[in-house]
Amino acid sequence: MKMFLMILSFTVMLFAQKVFVGSPHQRSITIYNSGIAFVQESKDFDLQKNGSAYIVYEGVPSSIIIDSVLPEFSCEDTLLYSQTFEKNRVDFDRLLKYYKKQTLPIKFFKPTSNANERVLSDGYILSSGSYITIKDKNSKIYLSSLKDIIFPTLPKELTLTKPSLAWRVKGKKGKQSVKLSYLARDIKWKANYTLNLAKKAKLTGWITIDNHSGISYKDMKIYCIAGSVNISRESKRVPRVMFKSAMPTSDNLAVKEESFGGFHLYKIPFKEDIELGSKQIKFLSKKDVVYNEFAKLRWSMPAYPLRGVKKYSLSHIVHIKNDKNFGLGLPLPKGKIRVYKKDKSNNTHFLGESFITHTPINDDIYLNIGKFFDIKVKVKQIAYKASRNRHHIYSKVNIKVSNEDEKTRVIKLDTLYNPIGNYMIKSNCKNICKDKDVSIGLKRFVITLPSHKSYDFTLEYESDN
Repeated sequence: MKMFLMILSFTVMLFAQKVFVGSPHQRSITIYNSGIAFVQESKDFDLQKNGSAYIVYEGVPSSIIIDSVLPEFSCEDTLLYSQTFEKNRVDFDRLLKYYKKQTLPIKFFKPTSNANERVLSDGYILSSGSYITIKDKNSKIYLSSLKDIIFPTLPKELTLTKPSLAWRVKGKKGKQSVKLSYLARDIKWKANYTLNLAKKAKLTGWITIDNHSGISYKDMKIYCIAGSVNISRESKRVPRVMFKSAMPTSDNLAVKEESFGGFHLYKIPFKEDIELGSKQIKFLSKKDVVYNEFAKLRWSMPAYPLRGVKKYSLSHIVHIKNDKNFGLGLPLPKGKIRVYKKDKSNNTHFLGESFITHTPINDDIYLNIGKFFDIKVKVKQIAYKASRNRHHIYSKVNIKVSNEDEKTRVIKLDTLYNPIGNYMIKSNCKNICKDKDVSIGLKRFVITLPSHKSYDFTLEYESDN
């Protein structure tokens, strides 16, 4: 009985009409940070008669997630029975394997006694590699290159030139369409920014789309979702690609942002091609962003003998408040920010780069873009005592901060200490120096230090546990 049903199914497919769908329209793509995309598009087709049909939907990506495919036919009477994902794309390797496996005859150019002549002959493929081994009709063996082979016909099994979906349906004669939705891997987006520093900063944001899905997408409505969507997938290497960019020509074409299902959705208001490779689309331009800069050091108060003088370099921090009153005030997707600044001759130079996470409105942005060259901190221990069992520790250090930069700088020293037992930490920080207890175990000193000046203060730590 089972054998009869298999034969019957094969017979139905053998005599069913084979229909190729037309060109896509009404296309849109939603791209996620996590490396997947949700594609929706429609294609038209025409059933020449009532009954069974084999509909071929060419041009889906090789990275398509098969169990996410959802076809919707415009005619309610069209019944879908099965779906197959076909990857039999025509290429030389598949043709070689097919003709070798089926032991089918080919034509090939074989050399003659005259080194400048070749004659066309019949033969069979025995094996393939750097050279292709061929046996002619006289059983002589030749080594040939691919350019010497002529394949007589294109096998029916290899008629598809692109990865495709094939549906077995039953429907009525006439024109209709199918709307296809699916998920695909190996396509993602990320945000990148440039920050140009002046009296106020200019922040420009770019959406970078990386497409390695296997196909290009033409004339697409594009949506990008910022947030962590939970998916399960194997990681894959991404090859190097060519780079292209697309850029809105006016503020009327600005990318729109809205809150969406716990994420943030960015709508690109013009249709765009997404070729294989990378493409950039401008989504943000803010010209009057308020910012401030400071030098920062995070260090630990020594609770042990400290020999010599400890020297520290300080990080260069650019701080921005993501607030409308400070020139921003919109959700920023995670990404890399590259910082630039002009010199006195109006030449622009790269200062450094930093990475931000998804940043909601009113959050602070801190960019660590490198180390200050002319700001240093020196720490020298001037007293240390400890009991034999180290239950009691006393340490006193002298801290000298030097600013040889050309302008007054705000310097923040975040000092870590061990808050165990009965402890005490105090300093003689005053005047241009302010201290603050940020949390238990962290004390911050903020020093506003003029150009070419230094400032000394002492810090004492005692613990008895």
